[in-house]
Amino acid sequence: MRRKDAHSRAIEEAYWDNLLNGPQPPPEPDPIDWDDLKRTAKRVLRPLRVEKELEDVKRRLESADIGRKARARQLQIQLTPREKKIFAVIQGGFKALAYCRELHRTGLRPRTTWIDRGCPGTYPAAYRVPHWRQRINDEKYKIGQKANRARLASE
Repeated sequence: MRRKDAHSRAIEEAYWDNLLNGPQPPPEPDPIDWDDLKRTAKRVLRPLRVEKELEDVKRRLESADIGRKARARQLQIQLTPREKKIFAVIQGGFKALAYCRELHRTGLRPRTTWIDRGCPGTYPAAYRVPHWRQRINDEKYKIGQKANRARLASE
């Protein structure tokens, strides 16, 4: 027979006590110690105040005017001719192998550094190899993000 731990025994005793003697009224609550309550409130509320102040500072920093150097850096974002062609294909809504075929149709080839590392010479052939498929998807995402930043900076 399995030994019961103290918690299980206490629950079983309470069950039988309730069954034999009927339900018992809840115990009287302890009187409130107001000084202890104040100390606890201060200990709990102090970190909340600090957190609120940090959020205020963060909000003020985010809403602050961008410095001259940062603004100049934003305005310098420009797409290369190759990136412009790729972005035009991205805007066409092509996906997967159709995207690669459209890149091939526009005369684009995979990056030279990729070809040096063993990538096939055309986008459709490269897309069929899982390693290069991921690189093509990464390139598509990065150029899309860069084009969106360039568009926002020019507005």
